[in-house]
Amino acid sequence: MAPSAPRTPPAPLRAWLRLSPRLIPLLAIFTAFLFGIPLMMLTQGSVAGGLRTAGVAYSALIEGIFGVVINDIASIDNFSETKIYAQTVTISRDGLSRQARPIERVETIGVDNLRRFEDLLLRFPELTNADIDLIGPAVNRIRDIGVLRVRASGALLRELERIGLSRAQIRSLTSLVARKSSLTPRELAQAAALYPAMAEMDEPTLRQTLEYLNLATIYTATAINDFNAGLDRLDELGIDINSEDGAAIRDMQANNAARVREAIETLKALEAANVRNPALLGEELRLLGSLYANGLLTSATVNEALASGEVERVINESLIVRRPGGTTLIGIGAGGSLAGRLTDSQNQPVYYLRLFDSAALFIPAQLNNTLLRAIPYIIIGVAVGLGFNAGVFNIGAEGQLHMGAIAAAWIGVAVVGAPGIVHVPLVLMAGVFGGLIWGGIPGLLKAFTGASEVVVTIMMNFIAALFIDWLIKQDPPVLRDPASSIPRTPTIELSAQLPTFGSLSVLVFVGVALVVFGLALLSQKQRTGRALLRPAVLGVLAFVGCLFVQFINVPDRMHIGFFLVFVVVFGVDWFLFRTVAGFELRVVGINQSAARYAGMNVAVNVVLAMAIGGALAGLAGAIEIAGREYAMVPNLFAGFGFDSISVALLARKNPRSMLWSGFLWGGLLSAAGLMQIRADVSIDLVRIIQAMIIMFVAADQIIRFLYRIPQTTDENKLIFTNK
Repeated sequence: MAPSAPRTPPAPLRAWLRLSPRLIPLLAIFTAFLFGIPLMMLTQGSVAGGLRTAGVAYSALIEGIFGVVINDIASIDNFSETKIYAQTVTISRDGLSRQARPIERVETIGVDNLRRFEDLLLRFPELTNADIDLIGPAVNRIRDIGVLRVRASGALLRELERIGLSRAQIRSLTSLVARKSSLTPRELAQAAALYPAMAEMDEPTLRQTLEYLNLATIYTATAINDFNAGLDRLDELGIDINSEDGAAIRDMQANNAARVREAIETLKALEAANVRNPALLGEELRLLGSLYANGLLTSATVNEALASGEVERVINESLIVRRPGGTTLIGIGAGGSLAGRLTDSQNQPVYYLRLFDSAALFIPAQLNNTLLRAIPYIIIGVAVGLGFNAGVFNIGAEGQLHMGAIAAAWIGVAVVGAPGIVHVPLVLMAGVFGGLIWGGIPGLLKAFTGASEVVVTIMMNFIAALFIDWLIKQDPPVLRDPASSIPRTPTIELSAQLPTFGSLSVLVFVGVALVVFGLALLSQKQRTGRALLRPAVLGVLAFVGCLFVQFINVPDRMHIGFFLVFVVVFGVDWFLFRTVAGFELRVVGINQSAARYAGMNVAVNVVLAMAIGGALAGLAGAIEIAGREYAMVPNLFAGFGFDSISVALLARKNPRSMLWSGFLWGGLLSAAGLMQIRADVSIDLVRIIQAMIIMFVAADQIIRFLYRIPQTTDENKLIFTNK
């Protein structure tokens, strides 16, 4: 019987098998964010809470990276709690945010906690705020130590004071016996010189005394005395520190006793007014405060504004977008508009598109900040990726970045009076030269002595950091700004600073488009007819891209280093894949023995890869100094080099892929703070997600298993180093 022909997979599966190997980095990012959700569930203690937090966190992340977010538009229905509250309380128009604060505090402390604290205060009316401040911080520590041991340690300290020991002498005694359960004869003699009774103690008594003295060492004598004062006060009140009342005192102190008492009274008033959602009432009062502050409401009281229909009229006539944190964006007279522009509290533009009861917002400043943060990561990622292509692991990009930056800062300060068209190139060239030297040294050592580039570059990172530290902190000053209160170089000359997009005319963008068109045309074999379409499209895209970057340049911080990113990315890509030298470098990275057999100079290619990589990292440092920082301080770029290794790994050492990889990395760092504020999660979560992305890219077998991706061929495997 003839064997059956192999079964052909269906068309969608064939398409997935062809496409999926290229999607591994994207799938790694997606999977890392999925894995972040269970971490949030653990921190919140529930599935629902974790999912809620993840939604807020990732929404903030998208806003921080792209400047895109969807927020609710205020309507008259948003004042339901205020209407209930206004039925029994006259709400003044003055200080509505101040009025909202104690109401929101009810929600922050928690209604159940407030009832618990109220019960405690009713049963112990003599419990003062001073008592709570004394007892509260000590509850957990006394429970850990034990009441009897705290009492005994306090009694011993009082005994030492009674026999005339000063506080300094007590500190000397506790330091002498610190963390010791027994003493040598010499130590015992020294201790007895301060506390003679120790010389007469038997072994069990001496051991117990040392234990009590050690408590004073661990917690300080002052703290032990405070613990005992708190216990004495609890005895007077008749409260057991290990009881629920002791825990209530601790929790009340943690929430500030005075504010707790105020919140209890506020809760009573809210309950009397039938308010069921204090947090919502606080938000509504803040929103009303914004309307009054912008002159949209004029009634003497909120009660009058609601009853007269003034609030409803203002809501219908204006566009009021409710932002997280109780802030608002207000478009006066834009109530019926579909799209337009608003201005935030920092007088920066925000563009909106109405989506029924919500508004899709675009915040240019956020995207601009992401692009600005991405510039050094992209360039250094290309530098590290170039080393990967040559089979060397350039882990010294951080040192090369710092050396390029300090060289650029020196030229930026030392050259005075030069025009910007001369000074700026000098600064950038200085950065390139500084990084090239610092990258070339480990390249030479590897090529001609066999030294490990990993070890050498790590050590040179430390040398660079300490060398710059010495240059800036040295007295008499070498590169230190004598007028500055912190160690730093002087601010570079204005002529050395990179021009920003705000200072560029449309003619510059036309020139950029023509250059892109020309280079694209030169890269093609045919240059007539339909072959002109692709270069023309690229030229138009370059022009539109320049206009867009100028449009989002809020405030005017985006500099021409943005252009240099594309010069570096496409320049290195052309070098690697369009030149003989680049071909040789890649062959050396794949197989050094084969390269030697083919007559290629392995040593020269290793030095070339390390030197060019160092030059690019130095250029990144120069761009940061000339375009963003304007002065150098010690360890200014700590962590940049190692983050850029991650960027190179994520881009799988492809120069063009560094664009989106560096953008993602800069965006994650740019949005981390916003995510922390909005979702109340640790900023370390972003680092965890970054680490998981790299883990899934490096150990791509996980992604291949999860998404049924076929194995890559040997010639397409990701090679990072070649010994």
